[in-house]
Amino acid sequence: MLSLIVLVLCGSACSPSFADGSHEAEFLELLGRVEDQPGLQAIKALHQQLDDDQDGTIEPSETGDFIKADLKFEGDRRREKLFHNKDAEITVADLWVTWVKSEVYNWTVDQTVDWLKFNIDLPQYAPHFINNKVDGTKLPLAASDPSFLSKKLGITNPIHKSKISLKAMAKEEMH
Repeated sequence: MLSLIVLVLCGSACSPSFADGSHEAEFLELLGRVEDQPGLQAIKALHQQLDDDQDGTIEPSETGDFIKADLKFEGDRRREKLFHNKDAEITVADLWVTWVKSEVYNWTVDQTVDWLKFNIDLPQYAPHFINNKVDGTKLPLAASDPSFLSKKLGITNPIHKSKISLKAMAKEEMH
């Protein structure tokens, strides 16, 4: 599987190997302050998937590879620039702050279900999303935790899981 979703890959089973402890200390301090701890841990798992050198930051070269290989996007560097904005390196805290300020983070269950139906074209899973109250805050879990889709939502088709995960990651990356 690929990355971000391949992201569904690592989940919380990944263990970071930061070059120094400052990024981990920053994460732990943030974890103690946020209410949405599962969401932050999912963002950390996504960050680890993109942080090829495991130094605690995502550099433009690392996201460029992700955008080309995993999102199958070749072209100008607009996506990379959108992802990085003005920062050369992105920490978990940076990614979290950007995520919670995004429109997608604040999606209701209905908006998330509309995304599932009309953008991903998997309307058969709408009842699963509704019954489990999957709103925008849960999309990082869909992208980072394989058991969230299969065990929590009952989505077992590997192609459908990959499609949801990849689209969830792409949605996060662009916001």
